[in-house]
This record gives sequence, structure tokens and C-alpha cells, in this order.
Amino acid sequence: GEGVFEKFMCGDCHSPKADGTGAWILNGTIPDLRYMPQEVHDQFLGIVYGGARKMNGMPGFGPGNDFPLQKTAMTPQDAEALHAYIIDLEWQAFKSDGQSSSAHK
Repeated sequence: GEGVFEKFMCGDCHSPKADGTGAWILNGTIPDLRYMPQEVHDQFLGIVYGGARKMNGMPGFGPGNDFPLQKTAMTPQDAEALHAYIIDLEWQAFKSDGQSSSAHK
């Protein structure tokens, strides 16, 4: 999944360094994927592979979606691996947030 994240340049838009929020905020900023809500997990393949949020500026990466910066389309297996990688990033953020919260008690 990490290779897919890099190949399709997900971190250029969806990382704490990209928008600085470190949060999941819709309608106004690019969300930090580490804070993706369940609703988006449920729609992940449609969004990332199928282009369901193309009208909101989120391109699809599957065949026929014409992401201009990548010559090859994402496969369904790539999308699943990417999703698993993002879930791992979420767990890392959760554990890190818990450690910094408990350090301040």
C-alpha cells in the first residue's frame, strides 16, 4: 500500500504536511487521510478507484479516470492495498495521539 500511496502521489494532497490541518475536514480543505471516518472507508473504492468525488476535485485513479500525472491506472488490488496502508496510518496516529495525551496527565 505504501508504494501505491507514493506512486499515485496521495501524500501530495492528503498528508499533515500538505494542508497543515491534521484533521478530517470536508468542504473547504483536503482531508488528512489518517482521520478518515467510517462513511468514507465504506465508499473508499468508489472514491479512489471509481472517481465518485471527481466533481469535488478528487480524481479517480482506476481505468478511464484519466489522472494526468500517472500513465498507468490503479488496479482494484492497488486500491485495496492503499486502503490497508491508510488504515495502518490511522492506527499509528491513534497510538501516537494516545501516547501524547497520556504524557500530559
